[in-house]
Amino acid sequence: MEQLNLELIQRLDQQSKLLQETDAQRVIREEQRDIQLMQVLREIQDSKRLIAASEQKKSLWSRLFGK
Repeated sequence: MEQLNLELIQRLDQQSKLLQETDAQRVIREEQRDIQLMQVLREIQDSKRLIAASEQKKSLWSRLFGK
């Protein structure tokens, strides 16, 4: 009976370690995902700024040359 209890405790320890590793891996994946999302958001904002600047430039040329 004591041997069985020791084996059960060992299995519980192993499962606990696996769960901790899985949680750590999940946290790392989530952090990487967050970094990638922020990078994409910055790229979108930069693109929007460039488009807005381009439209302003076109507007200026239209006003100057009446096109």
